[in-house]
Amino acid sequence: MRTSMRWVGSVAVLGLVLAGCGSSKTKTTAPATTIAPTTTTQDPAQAKAEITTDWETFFNEHTTVDQAVLLMENGEKHRAFRQMSVDKGQTKGTTAKVEKIEFEDANTAVVTFTLFLNGAPVLPHATGRAVRVNGKWLVSEEYNCSLEALGNNNVPPADCKP
Repeated sequence: MRTSMRWVGSVAVLGLVLAGCGSSKTKTTAPATTIAPTTTTQDPAQAKAEITTDWETFFNEHTTVDQAVLLMENGEKHRAFRQMSVDKGQTKGTTAKVEKIEFEDANTAVVTFTLFLNGAPVLPHATGRAVRVNGKWLVSEEYNCSLEALGNNNVPPADCKP
């Protein structure tokens, strides 16, 4: 009985973390996103460093809403949801560690990372997408919307609806 209660408690905490941060397993329909083509190329090592910093910052409990908005594609559109997650304490104790980045093309990369809660892995080897917009790597709107839907009983909130 004690083990099952601990498991139930862990699942409840994980649910709160995922509501604030996300899961790679949930797929939601996000609005179509147009990514401006770029004529310059970026060194892959430099791009990986930027993506790693952005993702680990985005999922860090100490990242302000203003900072998080700058790390998301169309971030201003999602400010209210991020603020609500912070206000509810859903980002407390969260950190992330990027494990692998694979480029799909010059402006899109698949990011594999582990999400931690108070130092313990709660979402190992999750995947999301980074996009390069105007020369800057960001957490994709598509992925951010899947996180928001997860934190909203799998219903995309208004900021993710077309």
